[in-house]
Amino acid sequence: MAPATETSAATAGSGLLCLCRQGFEPELAGELTTRAGEFGFAGYARTQRNDGYVLFMCEEAAALSRMLSWRELIFARQKLVVLAELPQLDPADRITPMLAVLGDAPRFGDLWVEHPDSDAGKPLSGLSRAFGNALRPALRKAGKPTSRTRSCHVCT
Repeated sequence: MAPATETSAATAGSGLLCLCRQGFEPELAGELTTRAGEFGFAGYARTQRNDGYVLFMCEEAAALSRMLSWRELIFARQKLVVLAELPQLDPADRITPMLAVLGDAPRFGDLWVEHPDSDAGKPLSGLSRAFGNALRPALRKAGKPTSRTRSCHVCT
């Protein structure tokens, strides 16, 4: 699961998570690499065919995100700045690591818990729904959702 506004812990804002149709990951990876280069940003894409997403690693992901509208991308359905990657979360407590990551994150008003639209992602739909139902009250208790202008996306 990765909070995003995303195998090892990533530094804040170190990548863009772009969702796409299953099977179009190589095209999106190429498109992101080309467009980032046009704006003067170095980076590389991490993806596997049929995953339904591309993780574009870039040290200045937030700045690239501001310059590159997802509407300008042909193959992306969505574009999010990665706050952190949290692999291998303990099934007994997935909330505490999320709250730790979101502690310094900008405030937000809405929470979206999503999964890639792929054959591998479909079994995660139930987990996404249940996790969102557990995370929302924990975030409210922590005082996080206050802004009406931002959304927090958690991808499973």
